[in-house]
Amino acid sequence: MDIGGLFASTVTSGALLVAIPLTMTAGLVGTALAFVRRHIRIVNIAGTSRLIVLGILMVSGVWVNWIY
Repeated sequence: MDIGGLFASTVTSGALLVAIPLTMTAGLVGTALAFVRRHIRIVNIAGTSRLIVLGILMVSGVWVNWIY
């Protein structure tokens, strides 16, 4: 087998190693996404609140003290 064939078979087997577990967990991902869709308002409020708090901490300088 030449280097091109070796490369192609390596890439293909690598793609299969990723694709097989993804297809096996598709049901779990669908369930998790359904939960997020049902509670999207709470998810949006929580994310927005975190961004507002982070912005206030950065503007006030507290964030820099925590990081360094």
